[in-house]
Amino acid sequence: MDTPNTRRESEVWQACDDLWNQEGSLSKITGDALRDYLVVLGYKKGSPNEIYKFRRTWKLARGISEVDPTEQEQKMSASDPVSRAVSLVYEQIQTEAREQLEKVKETYEEKLSQINDSYNLLCVKSEVQIKQITLQAEEINQMREQVADLEDQLFTEKNHSALLLERCDTSEAHFVQYRDDLDQLQIKLKE
Repeated sequence: MDTPNTRRESEVWQACDDLWNQEGSLSKITGDALRDYLVVLGYKKGSPNEIYKFRRTWKLARGISEVDPTEQEQKMSASDPVSRAVSLVYEQIQTEAREQLEKVKETYEEKLSQINDSYNLLCVKSEVQIKQITLQAEEINQMREQVADLEDQLFTEKNHSALLLERCDTSEAHFVQYRDDLDQLQIKLKE
């Protein structure tokens, strides 16, 4: 019997296939699990007798034995000395692998801790440098303001100096004119 005979049997088989693919163990495909999963698939729960009947036909069609394969392997390996030896070697390899993984994990955690410490130190240093840069920028702004003030003063003094030079030139011209007038007056007086 490779295909279901009825629609209901087909629904139960679909639920069995899905649960088998999800769980991989016959012990998980119980009547209650099948009834609940049938509801998930949008079908009716059905009676327990019907569910177990179609579960049995599904197992026969799929060639699945009632004994769980892992349980069967454990029973066989307990009586077989070669299997026991392989099992012991396997357990030893697993233990060594776990130890190596622990060492790798510890090494990784140490490196991660060092990296975190370095990162935190760099953050602190960068904050200090940012504060220094901010202070230097403020000093530069203050110096620029001072330079601007000095340029204003220099401009004012240049204007004042130019005005004084102009007055000096005017005064000198007046003085020369006055001296010329005085010289002419003296000449007239002598005549």
